[in-house]
Amino acid sequence: MDSTQQIGEMFLAGFAGTTITKDIEDLIVKYRIGGVILFSRNITSIGQAAKLCGELQDLRKSVSGTPLFIAIDQEGGVVQRIVEGLTVLPGNMAIGSVGVPDCAYAAGRITAVELGCIGVNVNFAPVVDISNNPDNPSTGVRSFGGDPDTVAELASQMITGFQGYGLIACAKHFPGKGNVSVDSHLDLPLNTSRRDALRSCELKPFAAAIAAQVDMIMTAHVMYPALTENEILPATLSRNIMTGLLRDELGFKGVLITDDMEMGAIAKYFTLEESVVKAVAAGVDIVMVCHTVSKQREALAALKKAVDEGAITRERIDESVARITALKKKITHTKKHPEVTGDTIPFHHLIAERIARDSITIQRNDTGGLPLYLNGHDRLLVIVPRYETLTQVEEKTGEDDIILEEFRIRHENVTVVHVGLSPSAKDYAVFREIRAYKKVVLFTYNAHLNGEQLAFARKLLSVRKDAVIAAVRNPYDLSKLPEAETTVATYGFRNCSLRALVEVLFGEIEAKGKMPVSL
Repeated sequence: MDSTQQIGEMFLAGFAGTTITKDIEDLIVKYRIGGVILFSRNITSIGQAAKLCGELQDLRKSVSGTPLFIAIDQEGGVVQRIVEGLTVLPGNMAIGSVGVPDCAYAAGRITAVELGCIGVNVNFAPVVDISNNPDNPSTGVRSFGGDPDTVAELASQMITGFQGYGLIACAKHFPGKGNVSVDSHLDLPLNTSRRDALRSCELKPFAAAIAAQVDMIMTAHVMYPALTENEILPATLSRNIMTGLLRDELGFKGVLITDDMEMGAIAKYFTLEESVVKAVAAGVDIVMVCHTVSKQREALAALKKAVDEGAITRERIDESVARITALKKKITHTKKHPEVTGDTIPFHHLIAERIARDSITIQRNDTGGLPLYLNGHDRLLVIVPRYETLTQVEEKTGEDDIILEEFRIRHENVTVVHVGLSPSAKDYAVFREIRAYKKVVLFTYNAHLNGEQLAFARKLLSVRKDAVIAAVRNPYDLSKLPEAETTVATYGFRNCSLRALVEVLFGEIEAKGKMPVSL
């Protein structure tokens, strides 16, 4: 393998479009990159996705005897790139609420079987970060919860489900980015925890993932002064963390990949050339650049220059290429994915629905506000936020709004009102007739980080203390509304979770979920 092939093998790139473009063709054929990442922007249907994956691998075959890594973020819940045609799972915190390891394994198996049939061979999941900071804008329900031992167990089972059915799992984000209050897409977060605190909390799920033989780990663009001897350096660029901690102390022998190097946490403080060279010198095997073609080429050139000038040794490159090659050989020789038949996806949907049903948590029901007992003439008001993506890792939901339909199946005299995530003066008009309704249900959506949404909820509770508050994303909303008498958590806005919520509200099923984080 010549130097161009070796350096290219250490890069994974995203691209625009739903077909092979000249840019991505050049990166695969000329620059010999070893992998690509797919986003919703690349996918219109599962048939189109399968065709695209096949064509990408055909291009790879023209220059190499090993396959491309074709990766995706199919975490379940709020981060799910393919919604139409595949099973939409309720997400990690919903699984944490159920607390049954078999559910995590089943979610991993379902995802592996379905992605494998499309041609995706790497899933950037599971998130094994601990949700131990309510002010974290990006982790939240992407985490299994706040208890390190529970997160470790559930993550290990999901990894086993993924890899047992031929899909490469990628535990993220090392060494854990749950306890920060800044989104690394925008700026560089800081974790000030002491080393012993990190070992007893953030590092536990990663140690468990390594014990479960996870194939890949993704880095965190977060500073940990306790692990870098107070050096101002993101973990991705720190040899103390990437090699000293992850390789030497925790014993990880698999492939180490960066999070996207175009994120603000890196790009604001380092040139792309600096960050690529520092990451590889730190021990990273694959550098990921997700969006900009010029930056992808610049990153490739930067590593080639560093090798040619001796700033990065050939031995360092050889180490990474050997790990990458070994993993590609492993997936080449892994047993074929089970065939997806006409009955497979509906069966998977039933499992997703069951997990969602078992996850719904009634946090407070002090005055017996649930279930909703309504006579035919009683009026029911449901106030729902207009869901938006809250972080750059999220994309459009891709699902129809089912709320009105689900409520009307059970009670015809229902009004559903949509308000903004940050309600405007116009949205407050709903309060004019608020007392005319027998029951009122308000959905919140990360209100704990949104002052306008909290103010709206508090205004409602001041005039209708009996209103049911349903946190349909992070349950931390409920801790900000202690005056509410009746509160419920769903841990996600996907249809499977919303259907289960309505079933709980009307007493059709029991709310079995246990709160997986501290409120």
